[in-house]
Amino acid sequence: MKKFFFPLLVPFFLFAYQVQIKSWHKGDSFYRFLKSNNIPISLYYSLNKKTQKQLRMISANAQIYLLKKWERDKTSFNSS
Repeated sequence: MKKFFFPLLVPFFLFAYQVQIKSWHKGDSFYRFLKSNNIPISLYYSLNKKTQKQLRMISANAQIYLLKKWERDKTSFNSS
Protein backbone atom coordinates (compact mmCIF):
# COMPACT_ATOMS: atom_id res chain seq x y z
CA MET A 1 0.00 0.00 0.00
CA LYS A 2 2.82 2.41 0.86
CA LYS A 3 4.47 1.66 -2.45
CA PHE A 4 1.33 2.85 -4.19
CA PHE A 5 0.81 6.14 -2.32
CA PHE A 6 4.41 7.31 -2.18
CA PRO A 7 4.76 7.90 -5.96
CA LEU A 8 1.48 9.82 -5.90
CA LEU A 9 2.74 12.16 -3.18
CA VAL A 10 6.15 12.89 -4.68
CA PRO A 11 4.91 15.63 -7.06
CA PHE A 12 3.32 17.49 -4.14
CA PHE A 13 6.65 17.66 -2.35
CA LEU A 14 8.73 18.40 -5.43
CA PHE A 15 6.60 21.25 -6.65
CA ALA A 16 5.65 22.56 -3.19
CA TYR A 17 1.89 22.42 -3.28
CA GLN A 18 -0.41 22.85 -0.33
CA VAL A 19 -3.78 21.15 0.09
CA GLN A 20 -6.39 23.25 1.89
CA ILE A 21 -9.54 21.62 3.25
CA LYS A 22 -12.53 23.94 3.41
CA SER A 23 -16.30 23.72 3.82
CA TRP A 24 -18.69 24.70 1.06
CA HIS A 25 -20.72 27.64 2.31
CA LYS A 26 -24.50 27.53 2.20
CA GLY A 27 -25.84 29.46 -0.79
CA ASP A 28 -22.44 29.60 -2.50
CA SER A 29 -22.35 28.89 -6.22
CA PHE A 30 -19.68 27.19 -8.28
CA TYR A 31 -19.48 30.33 -10.43
CA ARG A 32 -18.66 32.43 -7.36
CA PHE A 33 -16.11 29.83 -6.26
CA LEU A 34 -14.35 30.03 -9.64
CA LYS A 35 -14.32 33.84 -9.58
CA SER A 36 -13.00 34.06 -6.00
CA ASN A 37 -10.16 31.63 -6.78
CA ASN A 38 -9.22 33.28 -10.11
CA ILE A 39 -10.14 30.18 -12.13
CA PRO A 40 -11.41 30.76 -15.69
CA ILE A 41 -15.20 30.39 -16.06
CA SER A 42 -14.56 28.49 -19.31
CA LEU A 43 -13.60 25.52 -17.13
CA TYR A 44 -17.23 25.13 -16.09
CA TYR A 45 -18.55 25.36 -19.64
CA SER A 46 -16.03 22.82 -20.92
CA LEU A 47 -17.53 20.15 -18.62
CA ASN A 48 -20.26 17.78 -19.77
CA LYS A 49 -23.88 18.50 -18.78
CA LYS A 50 -24.01 15.79 -16.11
CA THR A 51 -20.96 17.20 -14.31
CA GLN A 52 -22.34 20.74 -14.56
CA LYS A 53 -25.57 19.57 -12.94
CA GLN A 54 -23.65 17.87 -10.11
CA LEU A 55 -21.63 21.04 -9.48
CA ARG A 56 -24.83 23.09 -9.18
CA MET A 57 -26.01 20.75 -6.41
CA ILE A 58 -23.03 20.88 -4.01
CA SER A 59 -24.52 20.62 -0.55
CA ALA A 60 -23.74 23.09 2.23
CA ASN A 61 -20.87 22.16 4.55
CA ALA A 62 -19.47 19.63 2.05
CA GLN A 63 -15.70 19.32 2.36
CA ILE A 64 -13.72 20.61 -0.60
CA TYR A 65 -10.01 20.22 -1.23
CA LEU A 66 -8.05 23.05 -2.83
CA LEU A 67 -4.58 22.46 -4.25
CA LYS A 68 -2.60 25.69 -3.98
CA LYS A 69 0.83 26.33 -5.44
CA TRP A 70 3.52 27.77 -3.21
CA GLU A 71 4.93 31.11 -4.37
CA ARG A 72 8.71 30.93 -4.10
CA ASP A 73 9.21 34.68 -3.70
CA LYS A 74 7.13 34.72 -0.51
CA THR A 75 7.68 32.96 2.79
CA SER A 76 4.14 31.58 3.02
CA PHE A 77 1.78 29.67 0.81
CA ASN A 78 -0.48 31.48 -1.63
CA SER A 79 -3.79 32.07 0.13
CA SER A 80 -5.63 33.86 -2.66
